[in-house]
Amino acid sequence: LVFTLLTIFPLLLIRVLSRQYEQQLTQTRQQSAEVTEQQLHRSENALSKISRIGTFGYWYIDDNDQTFHWLGDLPLLLGLADEELKSLSQVLEKVPVSDRERLNKAIHEACETGQELDIELPIEHNNATLIWVRAIGNCAFIHSKPTWCEALLQDISDTYSSNHELQLRDFALNQSPDSIFTLDSQGYILSVNDTASRVFGYSRDEMVGATIDLLNPTLDLNDWPRWWKMVKNQHHLTSFANNQSKSGRLFPVEIAASYFAHSQRELCILSVKDITERKKHEDEIRHLAYHDTLTNLPNRRLLLDRLQMALVSANRHQHIGALLFIDLDNFKKINDSQGHAIGDLVLKTLAERITSHLRAEDTVARIGGDEFVVLLPFLSSSMEEAKQRAEDLANKLLSLVIRPISTNNENIQVTASIGVVNFPSSDESNADKLISFADTAMYQAKEKGRNGVVYFKMSMADDINRQINLESRLKSALDNEEFFLHFQPQYQDQQTLIGAEVLLRWHAPTYGLISPAEFIPILESSGMILTVGEWVLRKACHQLKEWTDQGLWHDQLTLGINISPVQFEQPDFVRLIEQVLTETGIPAHTVDIEITEGTVINNIEQIIQTLNALRKLGVKVSIDDFGTGYSSLTYLKRLPVDMVKIDQSFVKDVPGDDSSSAIINTIISMADHLELDIIAEGIESIEQVHYLQSHGCQKFQGFFFHQPMTQSHFSSLLKEHVTS
Repeated sequence: LVFTLLTIFPLLLIRVLSRQYEQQLTQTRQQSAEVTEQQLHRSENALSKISRIGTFGYWYIDDNDQTFHWLGDLPLLLGLADEELKSLSQVLEKVPVSDRERLNKAIHEACETGQELDIELPIEHNNATLIWVRAIGNCAFIHSKPTWCEALLQDISDTYSSNHELQLRDFALNQSPDSIFTLDSQGYILSVNDTASRVFGYSRDEMVGATIDLLNPTLDLNDWPRWWKMVKNQHHLTSFANNQSKSGRLFPVEIAASYFAHSQRELCILSVKDITERKKHEDEIRHLAYHDTLTNLPNRRLLLDRLQMALVSANRHQHIGALLFIDLDNFKKINDSQGHAIGDLVLKTLAERITSHLRAEDTVARIGGDEFVVLLPFLSSSMEEAKQRAEDLANKLLSLVIRPISTNNENIQVTASIGVVNFPSSDESNADKLISFADTAMYQAKEKGRNGVVYFKMSMADDINRQINLESRLKSALDNEEFFLHFQPQYQDQQTLIGAEVLLRWHAPTYGLISPAEFIPILESSGMILTVGEWVLRKACHQLKEWTDQGLWHDQLTLGINISPVQFEQPDFVRLIEQVLTETGIPAHTVDIEITEGTVINNIEQIIQTLNALRKLGVKVSIDDFGTGYSSLTYLKRLPVDMVKIDQSFVKDVPGDDSSSAIINTIISMADHLELDIIAEGIESIEQVHYLQSHGCQKFQGFFFHQPMTQSHFSSLLKEHVTS
């Protein structure tokens, strides 16, 4: 207010004094053509008083002769010497070109209305600098031309600069996307910007003078002193709240408060940002972080959080919950045969089915491709009752999964294997461990034939831990020379040695000798079988080369080398065989590549192509474990192989078992019809030998003849047969 009065008062005084001066000059001109020294002195005194208020200049055009006259600091304002200022045009030329149109328009309007001209203009001063002046005067039509007849000019550069800065500040505040409030220490609103009015729906008059709780109905003004003290101490404070507009719309905001003092008053500026869109975006990101994008179910991360809370609650309140691990059986076949779009449809349909049969407090999560986990946080205070309820639900879910799913072309039916574990118990320590237990039980369900439910037992975890430890040790077993080869002799009739089968053995530190039935599957599932299988192939062929050079191995002997299906299906397998034969120089027909019957079940055309390539190299090919794959009987006549090996599971029950006898007789008859050689594995008694001989099988291997031998022992056996 003081600033405003200081600005307006000089202008009012100027106007009054100028009017008096104008009237005095008019009266003087009317009384006499000449101005007396006394009157001139009085006028100069008046201008002198005006000059003490500020820098002013006055000019007018004489009504009689249209001459230009000036008084005061007009030349100084225009940047001219006194003697240079002689015409109105010199004044007008000092107005920048960009402002002349505005000035001309104002002069024309003042002439037409007869009102006083009052305008603020920039004036070009010395050195092309600008100053701002306020011009108050009269205009009239002279010779039909609008003319600026007289004016009083005041230098307002300082005032204009201050006002301009205030205008820029107000403009900037009003352009801000945030609502800006000025508050006093009592929480009263002193000022707002345009954004605040737009966002909150109140006019300035409705907000200014109100307390800040107008915008936040939940705010208790009794807490205001505490909040004010925090802002005062920290000077800057950021917080979050929910504000409410005049229409009642609630929306989240971020509030930045800044404390300052002005004119001995404590004030605060609030910058209030509407973060509705940001919160929405954050919620979407948070949802994506904790949910599966395909099914919209919780993902593993959210499952672990909820499971950990369920464990804490179960321990605290002594109640029993359960975890169900669900894995679809052979789901990969659906993706391969029907396409991933159909596979996705199946997953989404099953997710909806499972969810619809759970309680509100239960959770179903998708943690992998076709893996779901159901969390049942509370079932009963009794372990037996909790187990029964979990098992009942698991069986119900099996029936839900197996229901046909309609697609565009057909109905698809899938099954699932489910592992179940209860909690809490002393057997699990955390959420991850509990999931692994349920996962282990699920794999047991798959091994039992799929489409079933298996409860977790701690012995299962021991087996898994052993498998994990063995897999870890296998990674360094080859480098540490822990693998070695055994050789099991093969005979024709009962005395003629015809070769041997190479067997891989592993002696693991702290574990001792590990059965191939245990470590070979680990090698295959981990991919290490490729490296180890190549080592076996090279080691066996180099040993064969050594025996050949020693004269212990002749052309009628063959060395059978087992090849894993994983290794056999490699694109460069035939090239590897050729490379090893070239390196060692051994006759190709002394090597017998043994593949299991299961190898030839899938991708039969590719298998036949590989077998033909091997036969072209000259190596022999045998089908091991024959009779256990069920489907290869159909393909046997198409396979370019040399020999089949009757699996020991059939041999062990003859003579005496009619089913085994029938299978053996069929295999021998078929091999004879196809002109294939045949050998029986697992011979343990002379009765078995006699039975097989009587039915046409003359080649054998098994403990009845010899157990698998080390390299040195088999070398001794070779020497015996050479000298005999």
